[in-house]
Order: sequence, then structure tokens, then C-alpha cells
Amino acid sequence: GTPWTDEFAQITLEFGNETWHNGVFPDWLGFSWRNWVHQGGPAYGLFCRYLIEQMQQSPYWESQKLAAKLRFALGANYDGRVDADGRVRGYGEEAMQNCPGATLLGHANYVGPKWETGDKSAATFDDHGVQETLLAFLTGCDASQQRMAQARDHLARQGREYDLGAYEGGPSGFALPGRDTPSQRETNERYGKSLAMAIAAFDGWMRSYQYGWTDQCYFSYGQGQYWNSHTWFSAGFRPSPAWLAMTLRNRYARGDLMRVEETEVPTLQRGADTYPLVGGYALREGDRWAVFAVSRKLDGQHDGQDFGDGTTPVTLRLPFASAQKITLYALTGDPRQNNREALAIGLQSRDVPTTALRDGALTINEATGGRAGGLPPGSILLYVFEGAR
Repeated sequence: GTPWTDEFAQITLEFGNETWHNGVFPDWLGFSWRNWVHQGGPAYGLFCRYLIEQMQQSPYWESQKLAAKLRFALGANYDGRVDADGRVRGYGEEAMQNCPGATLLGHANYVGPKWETGDKSAATFDDHGVQETLLAFLTGCDASQQRMAQARDHLARQGREYDLGAYEGGPSGFALPGRDTPSQRETNERYGKSLAMAIAAFDGWMRSYQYGWTDQCYFSYGQGQYWNSHTWFSAGFRPSPAWLAMTLRNRYARGDLMRVEETEVPTLQRGADTYPLVGGYALREGDRWAVFAVSRKLDGQHDGQDFGDGTTPVTLRLPFASAQKITLYALTGDPRQNNREALAIGLQSRDVPTTALRDGALTINEATGGRAGGLPPGSILLYVFEGAR
């Protein structure tokens, strides 16, 4: 066989799995007193530094040019911040400050209620819950993602540079197996495998890029309930909508992340906070542009408002006047639906007439793959423009 160091362009080695648990589960051992969750970051960093330095003493380190092949990652959780005294805190951040050989810090970017942070899983399935799911990244870990990025930037200015990544992420809202009731599990499955959750997970991945995150890992590719991506083989091995949302990004969008300005978008108020119900993302590779339009709006009457059929008028104003080819890839349907019993949500594609792009503007309507009124509720539309100029 071919050695891994020849077969792969890069190999990332992560030290441990969720060592911040510190013995909450018998096989998850950390670096502080048992059950002292999120404690012991400096010791974790020093231990990993020792391991890295031992590897670097191997006679193969230089001869096989492993410095250019191997990348070392440390693992963190949802915490990471710059305190008022200017010190960077957080289990992973404190470890990174004690391990100069590591260049990637893995946090989690799950969306929805998370048992690790003490969130309660939803007890009932209703339209309010589906709307909350659509907004789950914005109302959830968006703020903590920004704090992690601020901590990373703060340390970079001090000369300690590293990348952020997601060692795990994607749909959440599941209680731990064995700690839930059958009715709660069913409710969790309906939310966690819904198209609404796919929208939230997609926001999590794309906004993580905006905050400087690099590699991200979907958890979990597998069969069955809880965090698994597909139904059982015996039930058709149907992908969850969130898996399809990831497929949409991985397969059809590539290039550098571009800045998108969202203007005059509908919003939803949550206390003192205002959340946009429509968003956009874009990636560019030369004259090929991939532009996403995302709806976080649920149709019908809920949350004290009447959202009608949930459609939103949307016009994309692009930095090019024309394109030689336009292709639409769409993930649409009822945001409440899932693929547990049948393939109700799937990826669709179609060509869009290049004449739909006029003077750098494309309006979402029936002719361009949307609805007569615009962007469908709870949906992701990806427009790929080739030969843009």
C-alpha cells in the first residue's frame, strides 16, 4: 500500500476527543479533577506540546518532510473569549497558548438545543418551534462564534496564530440516548431531521466561514436516529435535508468567500434582538460565481404574525452584468417536512435563461426557479453563474 504521507496532501491529527468533558463519561478523560468540565486547558496544551515535540524527534520527520504534511489540532467546545482584563480564556484557547506546534483549534458549531450547554430539547412540535429552528444558528451560537473569532484575532496580534475549525457540527436538538423519553425522541427527530434544521445548519457552516473558520466536520455520517445523517439502510438510506444542504455547498459552490450586503430584508423580533428572515452568501472562482439565497421564514400564522404563504420578494444585485450560463440548484419544500418516511425533500436543478440577468440584477420568480412572489419559505437557492463578466 501507499504510505498515508504520500497518499494525502495533508493529514490533520487531533489530540483526544472532547477532553474538556473531564470524566463526565468514563472513557472521556480530561486534564483536571473529574467532572470539572472545561477546566485543565493549559495542562491539555502542555501535554500535546510534549507529544508533538516527541514526534518531531523522529528520524522520519525530516526525511519524509512531515512538517509540510502533518497538521496538529487541539479540541475545544463552545467557549472562547477575550475577558475584560484582556486575557484570552476558554479551554481550547488556553491550551493553544501552551502548545505552539498546534495550528488548528476545533470548536463545535451545532445548531439547535445542545445538551452540552444545558439546553432543554423541545417537548412539542409546532410552528413556533419550526420558526425557532429556522433561526437556530442566529439565536444560538452565532454570538459565541464571534467571540471565538475575537479570541483568535487577539492572540494573532500577539504572535500566536492559528485557524479555527469545526471538529463537529450540524443539526442538534437531540437529547442524549437513554436520557430521553420516546415522545421526546420523536419530537427531537422531527425538528432535527427537518428542512428547517437544514437551513439553520447551512447558516452555521456559511457564517462560520465569515468569522474565519476553515475546515468543518459534519456529525454524523451514519444511519438511524439522533445525529445520524441518513435513515437505516433497510429504510432506504435516505439523506436528511441537512446532509443535502451540505452537499449543495460542497458539490456546486467553490472559490473564495465574498462579502454580501443584505438590504431591506424582512425581520423577526425576539425581545430586544432583531433577526433577518432572508440571507445571502457568495463564493467566487475566477469568472464562476456561486450565489446563495436563504429563507428563514415559515409560512402561516405563528409568533403573533401572519406570514401568508411565506414567499419573500428578492432581487440579487451582482458585481457583473451578464453570464454565459446560469444554473439553479435548489433545496425547497415544506420546512416542517423531513425524509424519515419518504424522500419528501430533495435537491433539484435547472438551467436559468441568461436573459434573466439584466444589468447585473436577477429577480427570483417562477422563471428563475422561485415562486411567483419570490423566494420560497424555508429554502436554499443556489445560482451558479459561469462566464460572468
